[in-house]
Amino acid sequence: MMIRNFSLFLAVFVLSLAGCQTTSKRGDFSAIETAFVQPPASVQTSVYWYWINDNISKEAVVKDLQAMKEAGINRAFIGNIGLTEEEAPYGKVKLFSDEWWDIMHTALKTATELNIEIGIFNGPGWSQS
Repeated sequence: MMIRNFSLFLAVFVLSLAGCQTTSKRGDFSAIETAFVQPPASVQTSVYWYWINDNISKEAVVKDLQAMKEAGINRAFIGNIGLTEEEAPYGKVKLFSDEWWDIMHTALKTATELNIEIGIFNGPGWSQS
């Protein structure tokens, strides 16, 4: 899936560059600008979505996902990150607790309703490093 999406992105990018060569000397970049400001639905815009130090809630994940959708983001990868107390205080929702799973369910359900794909790291911490 990722290779197909990367290939699509690369093809669009190359075609965009090729289109630039055929423009007048002044350069009419309006089509490129429009596609950048309002990318087509086929473009996958992804983010890492870090849940830091057990500071999560149902309300917050719903608001985050709504903001992502509004910004044109249609894929997010959830990573549960543990920092030191000095970097960020710990919240009340412990990783893998019943409440954490309930919030995860809310995030997945909301993402499905908003047509946002969700990926989850294979373990807590900086596992994708």
